Amino acid sequence: MALTSQYRFPTVMEPGVDDRAGRPEPGDPDDRDALVAQLEEARHRAERLASHWKILADAGASLESSMDPPQIVRRLTELVVPALADGCEVTLVEPDGAITRVVRAPGVDEDRLRRRETTSVFGEADHPIAEALRSGKATRLASGPDAPGGAFGSPDDDTSSSSMGINEAAIVPLVVRGTVVGALALGVGPSGRHLPDDVIDLATELGARAALCLDNARLFARQRHIADTLQRSLVPVDVPRPGWIDLAGRYWVPGSGVDVGGDFYDVVETGGDLTLVIGDVCGKGIEAASLTALARHTLRAVVAHLGDSAMALRWLHDSFRTQAPHSFVSVAMVRLARNGLRVCAHAHVAGHPRPIVVRADGSASTIEPGGTAPGLPVWRAAPEVGFELAPGDALVLYTDGVTDVPGDAALSAEQLVELVGEIAGATTSADDLATGIGARLEQVRPRRERIDDIALLVARVPEP
Repeated sequence: MALTSQYRFPTVMEPGVDDRAGRPEPGDPDDRDALVAQLEEARHRAERLASHWKILADAGASLESSMDPPQIVRRLTELVVPALADGCEVTLVEPDGAITRVVRAPGVDEDRLRRRETTSVFGEADHPIAEALRSGKATRLASGPDAPGGAFGSPDDDTSSSSMGINEAAIVPLVVRGTVVGALALGVGPSGRHLPDDVIDLATELGARAALCLDNARLFARQRHIADTLQRSLVPVDVPRPGWIDLAGRYWVPGSGVDVGGDFYDVVETGGDLTLVIGDVCGKGIEAASLTALARHTLRAVVAHLGDSAMALRWLHDSFRTQAPHSFVSVAMVRLARNGLRVCAHAHVAGHPRPIVVRADGSASTIEPGGTAPGLPVWRAAPEVGFELAPGDALVLYTDGVTDVPGDAALSAEQLVELVGEIAGATTSADDLATGIGARLEQVRPRRERIDDIALLVARVPEP
C-alpha cells in the first residue's frame, strides 16, 4: 500500500539560512567551546533525524507486511519502545465496540502488565485516553498540578503508570479515513528522557500508519469470513457414514482465501445407494459461487428424485446454457451400490479430471473414457463406466487444483496416480488417505502459494 508521510522531520539547517549567522568567531577558548557545543548539537540533531527516518522505514516494512491485527499492534509497540519511549500502550476500539488494550513496558512484571490491560480506562469520563478517542486530538501529560486527575494513577496501585515510573506521557489518536479506531499512549520516566514535539509528531505518524494497516486487516478478515461462510454452504457439513463404505471429504482454499472458488463436492443417498459428486465451475468470486450452488443443487435434486446420473448431467447442461451461457462446469459422478463385501460402481465423467481407482495391492488407474463439460456450446454426454471395488480398494475424486500448479510444482495426471497409489498403500481408511494426499500436496506446493482451490472426495471399501 502507498502511504504518504505527514511527519515533518527536524532539520539541521533551514534552507536559505546562512549557517554562519550567529556563530562566534573562533577567538578565545570560550568562543571555541561555544562553537564546539553548537557543532555537537547539530550532530545530535542529525543523528535524531537519521533515527526517525529509520523508524519510519522500519514501520513500512513491519506494519504493512501483516494482515493480523494483534500482530500489527505488537509491532507498533516494538517500534515505539525503546526507540521513542520507556513504555507504551495501545487502546483499540473493536468493530463490535469492545475495548482492548496492549501494554509494553520492558522490565515490568508480565502479570502487572496483563492486569493493566484488563483495567478499564473509562471509569471517569475525563480520562485522557478516553478523551483522545472521543476528540481525535493528541494530548501531552506531565506530572504536576496541571496533569489531569488520575492520568498517571496512584503509586499505591501497582498497575498505574506512576507505579511504573512514568512521569511524562503523550497520547495520540489512531485515525483512519476520518474515524478514530484507537489511541497510542507513550510514556517516559525511568530513562530520564523527555517527549519533545518531534517525537510526538513521529508517534502520530506511526499511529496513522498503524491505523490504516489495522483497518485493511479488519477488512481482509471480514472478506475472508464472508468467503469462508459462503464456501462452507457449497459443500456438505459431513458425509454419510454407512457401514459398507468409508467416506472422507476435504476442501482447501488457496493463498489468502478471500475469493470463493467454484469447486464443490457432495454425497447423495438414494434407496440405500450413494452417489458421489465432485465438480468445478469456471471462474471465482460471487458469480462462480452462485453457479456452484446451481450446479450442486441441480445434481442433488435430480439424483435424489430420479436416481439417474446421466439425466442429472443433461439437466445441468441445460441449466447452464439457459442461465449462464458463457460458463461451464466439469463434473464427475459415481454411483455406489453394495454387493456383499464388494461395491458396484457406475461412473460418469463430464469434462472433469479422471477419478482414480486404487486397488488393495497399491496399483492405481483412472476411469476412462469421459464426455465434455456441461454448459459448453458443443456437449457430448459422458458414457457410463462400470467397475467393482473389492475390500481394501479405494476411489479418489478430485478437482484440478491438485494438478494445476504454476511452475515446477505442477503434477501430471500420471504422477498424481502414482502418488495416490503410494499413499493408499500406507493407509487403511478414507480419512487417512485424504489426509495423506493433502500432506503430500502441501509438500509439493504449500496452499498459501497456490492459486486454485481443491476439493477431494475419497471412498474406501472396508476390509473384513
